[in-house]
Amino acid sequence: MKKDIEEKERIMILAEKIKLLFGFCVDLIPDKDLLKRTLELSEDRHSRGLGMAVIFEAFGQDWEAIENETKIKKERAKALYNLIECLDETEKTRLEFSEKQKDKQVGLSQLKQALGMF
Repeated sequence: MKKDIEEKERIMILAEKIKLLFGFCVDLIPDKDLLKRTLELSEDRHSRGLGMAVIFEAFGQDWEAIENETKIKKERAKALYNLIECLDETEKTRLEFSEKQKDKQVGLSQLKQALGMF
């Protein structure tokens, strides 16, 4: 039973962290185009890094470490962009639904008035 309570508390803490993360990411929606550009630049950098591997090695740099780091940054930028894109779409859906609900309430109110139920 104690284990169940601890797990439920951990789940609640995790849910709060996710809520904060999504709240922060929603704030990035207006910068979505800039984020997409950043993703494109990271892909370009990754390609250039692979092309310059021989030069890096000639200067004593570990090109595999550079490639790995640029690959990680590229994947993270892509994941973040996809998350922001998803949040943007779901926020639009939420707004559309909210507007439909408001329209529904207005229509219901008008119907009640017309039927003399008010």
